[in-house]
Amino acid sequence: MTHPLTCREVAERGLVERYVVGRLSEVEGLSDFEAHLVGCSQCQEDVRLAMTVRAELAARRPRRGHEGAGRRGAVR
Repeated sequence: MTHPLTCREVAERGLVERYVVGRLSEVEGLSDFEAHLVGCSQCQEDVRLAMTVRAELAARRPRRGHEGAGRRGAVR
């Protein structure tokens, strides 16, 4: 780690989003982000919120083989 991450760097680099979807690699700063996350209540809340949104969206997505699954973009 060259220097501790700031919340601004986290936001500018989209680290919360990439972390939540499992696409933040060590090369892209996973350890640095996790070190920042341990001490930053705002980024912890951002991760919690992003995980909640992701889970809610996944729960609303039609399952394969489910009736109506072939109707993409259908208004409900």
